[in-house]
Amino acid sequence: MSNQAPLKNGELLRMININSVTLPFFWVKASNVVIIAIALNVPFSLLATLLKGEVDTASLIFLLLFLPFLGFAAWIAWKNVTVLNAVIQPWTLTSLFLLGTFSLIIVLLQIVFNFVGGGIDTLNEIDAKSLFAGTLVFGYMGLLATGSAISVLWLRHRKIEALNMKLTDFIRSINQPTIKSEKRFLPPKNRTKGWWLIIGGSVVMLGIQFVPDSIYYSSSGSVRTISQVGSLAFIMFLYARSQFQPSAEKLLEIDKRSPVLFLRSFRDDEEYKNYLNADSSFVDYSLESRIADHFFQSGPFIAVGAPKGQHIAIGAARATLADAEWQGKVVEWMDSALLIVVLAGITSWIEWELKKVIERGHAHKLILCFPQSKPNWFAKDKRFRTLKTEVNARFEAVKAAFVGTQWEASLCQLVDPLRIRSIIFEENGRVTAVTARSRNRNTYHLAVLIGHFLILQGHKPA
Repeated sequence: MSNQAPLKNGELLRMININSVTLPFFWVKASNVVIIAIALNVPFSLLATLLKGEVDTASLIFLLLFLPFLGFAAWIAWKNVTVLNAVIQPWTLTSLFLLGTFSLIIVLLQIVFNFVGGGIDTLNEIDAKSLFAGTLVFGYMGLLATGSAISVLWLRHRKIEALNMKLTDFIRSINQPTIKSEKRFLPPKNRTKGWWLIIGGSVVMLGIQFVPDSIYYSSSGSVRTISQVGSLAFIMFLYARSQFQPSAEKLLEIDKRSPVLFLRSFRDDEEYKNYLNADSSFVDYSLESRIADHFFQSGPFIAVGAPKGQHIAIGAARATLADAEWQGKVVEWMDSALLIVVLAGITSWIEWELKKVIERGHAHKLILCFPQSKPNWFAKDKRFRTLKTEVNARFEAVKAAFVGTQWEASLCQLVDPLRIRSIIFEENGRVTAVTARSRNRNTYHLAVLIGHFLILQGHKPA
């Protein structure tokens, strides 16, 4: 890993490259998504089989043997839903190796008895397709779980060279809560709506289990349609997650610690567009939902809610504010905040917020992060249809906010905005930028945590 040495006197910029540390986390996220999605489907499949009276004793015994492995792995996967925690979670490797080994043994037995031994020749076309699909699922899950376990083993021996710390030591140190968050014990935004959404999603998942195999495997179009209907259940579960979050007002009323303020442009709130990616989004919705789990350990993680709540909000607790009061309230929160996390944006209001942070002397507690940008060929403004132009526009907006400040010269030394993941600011005009080539969410997540770590350390390398 190439990183610059710690800052010397007179240097204005430190670069911390984290690319090689984050790439293996792809396997961890992928296996989490598959394990949780399958774990949600299997009980409904078992229930539907019992209700239809199609109890195959051998299949029932197999499912009952498989459920403990899958359930244990799904529980650990949900605890590791922010992915980075998988490195320090003591049961991660055990659950992944057990599930991976069990799944691959099943695949081997299927191949030996059905494909090599000729058992598949006794099945009709629909049953043969069903058997083949099941073998693929187990094979896919086994390979992902095994790859994830190997990745975790490898990551446990990696170092963040610029901090001179093992990755495991860094995650443990940054995950130490000052006071246990009260968020989970607060009244949710709308408990009734949340439970109805869960019930509705469960009904959808149970309903698709009653689709006969003859229809499901009759054509690729049928498989696609049924999969889209199944995605509807995960969308409902996503909305349910947002309904179980507390409001910022209730959170601040109970939790008296200094808040962690999250500022972003409303246009950067995650919009749910990828219908077929619903299961993945349910597990890992956004960068905001990841860093929320971390910052709630330090204080109430709050943000201003978007008008009319047009997006699924999973992450910071939202406050509902009138147009006439939000600016005053944001400035008040800036002054009292323990930390200010700003998602670099291209609107005039995010530039106004950044300038207020600087004017009021809060740059030393600012973590500036960049969203996980993707090309948007359908953007109304043609300038922002490519990744490079959008990221450059965000960085230019950041530099505009810092014009005339002691950090202006430092920011001008950053010449490749596409690789910037987070930036923090020292009171002497120095800047630390966390960079990477990778654009996976793990990179952005770790960059924010490193920014927080450096602020806690007084901007000094370990």
